Amino acid sequence: MNLSPIVEINSKLVKSNIEYLRNKNPHSKIMFIVKANAYGVGIENIYKVTNDLVDAYGIARIEEYYVLKSLSCTKDIIFLSGIYAECFDFKIPKNVIPILGNELLIKDYIKYEDDKSKQVMLDFDCGMGRFGFYKDDFIKHLYKLKNAGFSNITLFSHIPTGYNGFDKSKKYIDKILSLATQTKLRYTFSNSPVSLFS
Repeated sequence: MNLSPIVEINSKLVKSNIEYLRNKNPHSKIMFIVKANAYGVGIENIYKVTNDLVDAYGIARIEEYYVLKSLSCTKDIIFLSGIYAECFDFKIPKNVIPILGNELLIKDYIKYEDDKSKQVMLDFDCGMGRFGFYKDDFIKHLYKLKNAGFSNITLFSHIPTGYNGFDKSKKYIDKILSLATQTKLRYTFSNSPVSLFS
């Protein structure tokens, strides 16, 4: 007997969940994460269901970009793991937005990206200890990017949950908003189910 797991995705529920989020946050943009082949569901399958409903897709690897490109995706594509030197062999399209969360990514981006007006996200670790820079290093790297001529910089961060009753989320959000105010940057932060952009 074969007891292989089966995953079934109800496209009507996916659509209604996105529409629910859109109605709850009409001024926010929604990013749908499709890394790891849309968590095994298949980028092509998810793209067909979500393309008219979301503002951006989140990817982790260059191969995922090529899949979206083959589907004629015109949405913003957020490169969650950043873009390293070897990825600069192709001209990075305007709609591909990297998240820079370590010194090597910043060094490579400054060295290889010619379009200083392209949007880039700088990753702030608000206390979860996952990715990005703590506040002082964030500010240091922000000025490094600005001094290199980059001006279209967005503060990116990650919170543990979107659940309103979770006190730590409020603490993290307050840190993000405080740094965004201090640096005068636009911001976006996400948790597993949703991303919010200012």
